[in-house]
Amino acid sequence: MSKKNNQAKQHFSYKNDEQELVELCQFIRDAFPGITVEREWCIFYDRNDNYLGFGKTMSEGRITRFRTPDVMIIRNKKLVGCLELDGKVHDEAGFGDTLERNELYERLGIPLKVITKSQMSISIFDEAYKKVSELLGVQ
Repeated sequence: MSKKNNQAKQHFSYKNDEQELVELCQFIRDAFPGITVEREWCIFYDRNDNYLGFGKTMSEGRITRFRTPDVMIIRNKKLVGCLELDGKVHDEAGFGDTLERNELYERLGIPLKVITKSQMSISIFDEAYKKVSELLGVQ
């Protein structure tokens, strides 16, 4: 592999947060009985940014746009909101589409709560509990 390709790979690589998300989802399920918590499912929307629904996977023939939030909170088969867990890659100036992502959720009418790991002063579980409580309207 050439040095140039290696540099690109290192620049765009990021920490795999799968285990952290699995633990976070299990914590939310335990803390809020009666809701469904899904990790990295798809939100479907059209070219005009109209929300069309959500699902576990995208069918091969589907021509809609989609987004895969880190965590989806579902109650009574209705999407209540999403959590995004932002790590260091989102802190770096000029990288990613963090702002565009947040604006898209707003246009779609989907409540989004972001946990920014670099700005946390408490544990990720405490932060998630607070954010999910806000989504569910629980005090």
